[in-house]
Amino acid sequence: MPPVVPLRVLVCDDSLGFPALVAAWLKADERFEHVGTAADGGELLRLADAVTADAVVLDLVLPDVSNPRALVADLRRRQPGIKVLLVSSLAVNLLERAAHAAGVDGHLHKVTNAAEMGDALMRITAPETA
Repeated sequence: MPPVVPLRVLVCDDSLGFPALVAAWLKADERFEHVGTAADGGELLRLADAVTADAVVLDLVLPDVSNPRALVADLRRRQPGIKVLLVSSLAVNLLERAAHAAGVDGHLHKVTNAAEMGDALMRITAPETA
Protein backbone atom coordinates (compact mmCIF):
# COMPACT_ATOMS: atom_id res chain seq x y z
CA MET A 1 0.00 0.00 0.00
CA PRO A 2 1.48 3.42 -0.94
CA PRO A 3 2.11 5.91 1.86
CA VAL A 4 -0.74 8.26 2.67
CA VAL A 5 -0.04 11.80 1.51
CA PRO A 6 -1.23 14.19 4.21
CA LEU A 7 -3.75 16.90 3.42
CA ARG A 8 -2.10 20.32 3.44
CA VAL A 9 -4.10 22.69 5.64
CA LEU A 10 -4.00 26.45 6.20
CA VAL A 11 -5.54 28.04 9.28
CA CYS A 12 -6.99 31.56 9.23
CA ASP A 13 -8.24 32.89 12.54
CA ASP A 14 -7.54 36.01 14.58
CA SER A 15 -8.66 34.54 17.91
CA LEU A 16 -6.26 34.28 20.79
CA GLY A 17 -5.16 30.65 21.15
CA PHE A 18 -7.55 28.89 18.77
CA PRO A 19 -5.27 28.96 15.70
CA ALA A 20 -2.37 27.55 17.72
CA LEU A 21 -4.65 24.82 19.08
CA VAL A 22 -5.83 23.86 15.57
CA ALA A 23 -2.22 23.87 14.30
CA ALA A 24 -1.21 21.56 17.17
CA TRP A 25 -4.10 19.21 16.37
CA LEU A 26 -3.09 19.12 12.71
CA LYS A 27 0.57 18.49 13.53
CA ALA A 28 -0.38 15.61 15.83
CA ASP A 29 -2.47 13.86 13.15
CA GLU A 30 -0.58 12.10 10.35
CA ARG A 31 -3.48 12.72 7.96
CA PHE A 32 -2.64 16.45 7.90
CA GLU A 33 0.22 18.82 7.30
CA HIS A 34 -0.18 22.31 8.75
CA VAL A 35 1.26 24.61 6.06
CA GLY A 36 0.60 28.01 7.60
CA THR A 37 -1.49 30.27 9.79
CA ALA A 38 -2.93 33.67 8.92
CA ALA A 39 -4.61 36.18 11.25
CA ASP A 40 -6.72 37.94 8.62
CA GLY A 41 -8.03 37.63 5.07
CA GLY A 42 -5.22 39.58 3.44
CA GLU A 43 -2.60 37.44 5.12
CA LEU A 44 -4.50 34.30 4.08
CA LEU A 45 -4.45 35.36 0.42
CA ARG A 46 -0.73 36.17 0.57
CA LEU A 47 -0.09 32.79 2.17
CA ALA A 48 -2.23 31.08 -0.49
CA ASP A 49 0.01 32.65 -3.14
CA ALA A 50 3.07 31.20 -1.40
CA VAL A 51 2.02 27.66 -0.45
CA THR A 52 -0.29 25.03 -1.88
CA ALA A 53 -3.08 23.78 0.36
CA ASP A 54 -5.88 21.27 0.08
CA ALA A 55 -8.05 22.95 2.71
CA VAL A 56 -8.34 25.98 4.95
CA VAL A 57 -9.88 26.26 8.40
CA LEU A 58 -11.43 29.74 8.15
CA ASP A 59 -12.80 31.85 10.97
CA LEU A 60 -16.07 33.55 10.01
CA VAL A 61 -15.22 36.88 11.63
CA LEU A 62 -11.91 38.44 10.62
CA PRO A 63 -10.83 42.06 11.16
CA ASP A 64 -10.40 42.90 7.46
CA VAL A 65 -13.22 40.81 5.96
CA SER A 66 -16.70 42.25 5.52
CA ASN A 67 -17.73 39.68 2.90
CA PRO A 68 -16.62 36.10 3.64
CA ARG A 69 -18.07 34.89 0.31
CA ALA A 70 -15.78 37.27 -1.60
CA LEU A 71 -12.77 36.06 0.41
CA VAL A 72 -13.64 32.42 -0.34
CA ALA A 73 -14.07 33.22 -4.05
CA ASP A 74 -10.72 35.04 -4.16
CA LEU A 75 -9.04 32.14 -2.37
CA ARG A 76 -10.49 29.67 -4.88
CA ARG A 77 -9.31 31.78 -7.82
CA ARG A 78 -5.79 31.50 -6.38
CA GLN A 79 -6.09 27.81 -5.50
CA PRO A 80 -8.81 26.08 -7.52
CA GLY A 81 -10.18 23.07 -5.73
CA ILE A 82 -9.25 24.21 -2.22
CA LYS A 83 -11.85 23.21 0.35
CA VAL A 84 -13.00 25.60 3.07
CA LEU A 85 -14.12 24.64 6.57
CA LEU A 86 -15.78 27.62 8.25
CA VAL A 87 -15.41 27.85 12.03
CA SER A 88 -17.20 30.19 14.41
CA SER A 89 -18.65 30.43 17.88
CA LEU A 90 -22.04 31.51 16.48
CA ALA A 91 -25.12 29.55 17.48
CA VAL A 92 -25.39 26.42 15.33
CA ASN A 93 -28.40 27.60 13.30
CA LEU A 94 -26.67 30.93 12.55
CA LEU A 95 -23.42 29.17 11.67
CA GLU A 96 -25.24 26.95 9.16
CA ARG A 97 -26.74 30.03 7.47
CA ALA A 98 -23.41 31.86 7.48
CA ALA A 99 -21.66 28.84 5.96
CA HIS A 100 -24.26 28.63 3.20
CA ALA A 101 -23.98 32.37 2.52
CA ALA A 102 -20.16 32.16 2.38
CA GLY A 103 -20.25 29.26 -0.10
CA VAL A 104 -17.94 27.04 1.94
CA ASP A 105 -17.65 23.25 1.91
CA GLY A 106 -18.41 22.68 5.58
CA HIS A 107 -18.68 24.29 8.98
CA LEU A 108 -17.78 23.50 12.56
CA HIS A 109 -18.48 25.21 15.85
CA LYS A 110 -15.36 26.39 17.69
CA VAL A 111 -16.40 24.33 20.70
CA THR A 112 -14.82 21.25 19.16
CA ASN A 113 -11.93 18.86 19.58
CA ALA A 114 -9.15 17.37 17.49
CA ALA A 115 -11.19 14.35 16.39
CA GLU A 116 -14.16 16.46 15.23
CA MET A 117 -11.85 18.88 13.41
CA GLY A 118 -10.06 16.01 11.67
CA ASP A 119 -13.33 14.34 10.72
CA ALA A 120 -14.72 17.58 9.31
CA LEU A 121 -11.59 18.17 7.22
CA MET A 122 -11.65 14.60 5.91
CA ARG A 123 -15.35 14.92 5.06
CA ILE A 124 -14.96 18.12 3.01
CA THR A 125 -11.89 16.85 1.16
CA ALA A 126 -13.22 13.38 0.41
CA PRO A 127 -13.47 12.61 -3.31
CA GLU A 128 -16.98 13.09 -4.62
CA THR A 129 -18.76 9.95 -5.76
CA ALA A 130 -21.36 9.86 -8.48
